[in-house]
Amino acid sequence: IATVRTSRFGNVPWQAQGIGIEGVPRFLSEDDWSLNMAKPVRRSIVTDNSFEQEFDTALPTFVAPKKEKEREPFQEISLSLIVPNPEQPRTEFPAESLQELADSIRVHGVISPVVLVPNEDTPGFYWLVAGERRCRASILAGKETVPSIIRKPMTRREMAELALIENVQREDLNPLDTALGYRRLMEEYGYFQEDLAAKIGKSQSSISRALQVLQAPVVAQEALQEGSIGMMTAVALKGLTEAEAEPLVEAVKAGEMT
Repeated sequence: IATVRTSRFGNVPWQAQGIGIEGVPRFLSEDDWSLNMAKPVRRSIVTDNSFEQEFDTALPTFVAPKKEKEREPFQEISLSLIVPNPEQPRTEFPAESLQELADSIRVHGVISPVVLVPNEDTPGFYWLVAGERRCRASILAGKETVPSIIRKPMTRREMAELALIENVQREDLNPLDTALGYRRLMEEYGYFQEDLAAKIGKSQSSISRALQVLQAPVVAQEALQEGSIGMMTAVALKGLTEAEAEPLVEAVKAGEMT
């Protein structure tokens, strides 16, 4: 009879049930093998011949369930105390889109809190780091307060980073504003493309492609911001003069070209 040197898991000991063919121990039942969380470990076994062997077997590894990430506490803050983020990368807030959001807020409220930091220049007021569109729509909806998460004071660089990340992750920032936000972080705060890519979770090639729209003629950039042409069209027009690009942009708008 073999005795396995092993530990207890809870109150259930693992015991040897004998030696199988060619000395291979059989101490795991079929139920034991059905455990999906088993992994190979080394254990020693002593036989009735006082002969010690080592073998690989499987013992269950129990993994504690992950705790859900606790949500940050938020509070209702008066919209009159919130100052727009000077580092906001978004420059356009289409009226129709804002009105649709305002209509939703009237019915359902603001689902996702905005992010604020104390305005150290004006005690009692807050800088709006993320959520300007929600604040504007809340005002249209006739709300006096907005659910807000208050973070510790930030530098202008940190505010610019968070505002850009929040907008990019939501994927509702137009390509021109995205490119302008990238360029601002690079020019004002010394980012390289690879640093920026790592910071916001994008590939370096994605950053490089986005920046190409800034080489397009102004008429193409304006049409891109309006949504009249796409990013690839704007990039295709880079290198042209304004006079050369304008009729092409108008033709795309009219559906005469793609």
